[in-house]
Amino acid sequence: MRILFFRLLSWITGIAGALIAWWQWQHPLTYPWAILLFLVWYALALVLLAAHRLTWRDAFEKIIPSILVMVGVSLGFLMAESNLMRWIISILFVGIPFLVIELLFLMIFAPTRYPVSGLSRVNIMLIPIGAFFFGAVLNEMSVFLRISLWIPLVVLAMFAGLTFFLTSHPSADHHHRKRWGSLGVIVGLHIAMIGLLLPVSMFVHGALASLCIGFPLRLRRYAYAPKPSVHFAWAEGVLGALLFGLLLVTSRWV
Repeated sequence: MRILFFRLLSWITGIAGALIAWWQWQHPLTYPWAILLFLVWYALALVLLAAHRLTWRDAFEKIIPSILVMVGVSLGFLMAESNLMRWIISILFVGIPFLVIELLFLMIFAPTRYPVSGLSRVNIMLIPIGAFFFGAVLNEMSVFLRISLWIPLVVLAMFAGLTFFLTSHPSADHHHRKRWGSLGVIVGLHIAMIGLLLPVSMFVHGALASLCIGFPLRLRRYAYAPKPSVHFAWAEGVLGALLFGLLLVTSRWV
């Protein structure tokens, strides 16, 4: 019976997330209580799966990044101004917990069906998404709600530092993780300062935050075999620089 519950946990969480998202769009003034309730359930579901089956270190590495990203996505409910944005946020709000819980279940109970490093890759992929929402919403809050300037600095530094530390390569030692965690704090502070200084829209701030946090994460990939080719590295670097420049040149400054 317990294994059946764990097997259905991803579906239960996904359906619950869809219902909570629908409720939130219908009753926006109730924010954030329904969202907080779902986040607590999501964290509890991950803990139930990992408890007594993973070491505390493995559990933290697999669980915490997606929870942090979900907090960022939850902030996105404050910034949705169109039906398209509502659909995107709703899909992420439902899809991320479903995918993470499904992969965690396979890793623990059906390792032969688990894709190699599947959850680690997904966590890294999710970090730029979380950075987008944190960067966009915190900038919006600093403009319209006049929140203290130190809040974006602290939140983005903690988000980037923790995610950089927890998503390090499995072969990395503790000193390596600490260095990358420290780099993450510096990157997060830079993202926050860009948000405070550049007079562009919140979506551009989110896109810049996503690029700034995604670039060093991608660069870290080149430290481990199999390494991408030099030509591919140059192509990625040039494309990233062009995208960064185009965002600043073509965006409307307010």
